[in-house]
Formats: sequence, C-alpha cells, structure tokens
Amino acid sequence: AVVSTQSTGFLSDSVIVKFVYELKTMTQRPLDAIHLSDLMHGRGINMRYLGGITKALEDNQEKNHNYAVCLSAVITRAAKQAFKKYIIDIPSQQLGAAVAHFLNCYHGTLERQKTASGENSPPSSTQNKKKKNKKGKVSVREPSSTWSTSTAQSIHTS
Repeated sequence: AVVSTQSTGFLSDSVIVKFVYELKTMTQRPLDAIHLSDLMHGRGINMRYLGGITKALEDNQEKNHNYAVCLSAVITRAAKQAFKKYIIDIPSQQLGAAVAHFLNCYHGTLERQKTASGENSPPSSTQNKKKKNKKGKVSVREPSSTWSTSTAQSIHTS
C-alpha cells in the first residue's frame, strides 16, 4: 500500500504536472482522443486522470487546441457510458432504430417550450404517432419500448 501511495503521489505531483505543462505550451499536440490516449499511456497516465487534466487546461481554453481535444474526449467517454446503460435491454430487431434515436437525442438540442404560465418546460417525450391502417382509419401507435421515449434531456442527464 505504501508503494502504491508513493507512485500515485509521484504520478500526480510530477508526471501529470509535466504533461499539463506540455499541453499548455503546445509542446505536445494530440490530434484526437486516440492520440491523446496514446500520449497519456506513454507516460504511464491512466485515462481516469483526463478530467483533472482537462480542468487544469481550462484557464488556457481560448488559445489552446489541446483543451478542446481533452474536453471532447471527456464528453465522448461520458456518452459511451450513457450509451451502454441505454442499449443494454434493447431487443436486436430494434437495435438499429435505437442507436439512431440515441444519436439524434445526443446530438440534438435541448429546446424548451413555453407553457401556458409562460415558464419553460422540456419538450414532451410522450408524443404518440398516428398511422392509417388498411381500412384507412387512423389509429394511435404506442412506442414499443422505453428507448423510443428518450429525449435529448434524458440522454444528457443520464
């Protein structure tokens, strides 16, 4: 346990500080999240430290491309975790539609609608679809699964 504490201290006090300095001074310029991961792993830095590294680059964000790469990696990893929870119970025949729906919600905007009282509220997620049957009558089709009622709001807060 003592060796582990010492190595963690060395990593956070020396290796990560030096890596953040290299990112701030643009000595290291990762092109994307994969390259960033390779740079971090090459120095023995686990990806769990990515949030702290991104936070350390915040003050330099206007002029630092590296901040954008780190922030993009954090957001992408968070989306991956949300996606794993989202997709776990989806039947295989609905998988394609569910993935498309997740991506639409994830990349969509969080628009708010005005209520009668003038307050902002999230868009309704229980919109039913109308479909004509063979005889020309309109029937209401309920979503077949809970994934189809997900909204951009629910995806971003999960």
